[in-house]
Amino acid sequence: MAVRPILIYGDPGLHEKAEPVEEIDDEILELIDDMYETLFDGKGVGLSATQLGIKKSIFVIDLSEQDENLSMLAMINPEIIERTGMCSFEEGCLSVPGVTADVERHEEITVRFMNREGKWNEMACGGLLARIIQHEYDHLQGILFVQHLKPSIRKKLMLQLRKLARGVEV
Repeated sequence: MAVRPILIYGDPGLHEKAEPVEEIDDEILELIDDMYETLFDGKGVGLSATQLGIKKSIFVIDLSEQDENLSMLAMINPEIIERTGMCSFEEGCLSVPGVTADVERHEEITVRFMNREGKWNEMACGGLLARIIQHEYDHLQGILFVQHLKPSIRKKLMLQLRKLARGVEV
């Protein structure tokens, strides 16, 4: 396992759409392991392959600090098939370090995905898990959480975002 570099705001690779995984082979399994290692190193709760510059429809989640049943969840070719309710909550992102803002997302979702063994699963969830899945799913569509913000909020964050795009820590 290896820690891979995470793309930072301003990198055009963050706006590229992921492609479906056709076959779960050793390369994909190694990528998933590296994604977990990178996630742990960055002290995050979710990470998509696109954040590593890899256009594969995969993300990993680790919520073990909040719920021991939600550690090391990998979703391959995920698709959100149901959405209900709306709520706002503060989000951050490993690709937008130092920047947080309230983002409105669906309160509950149902997601269909393949696990690392290639088996299809369907999961209904709410709360933090639903939020993280939607955030990571957006990454696979080339969307960053700051794109969901109202223009007035984005304007307030523009200085920080411009610094990140120039490679300056905020």
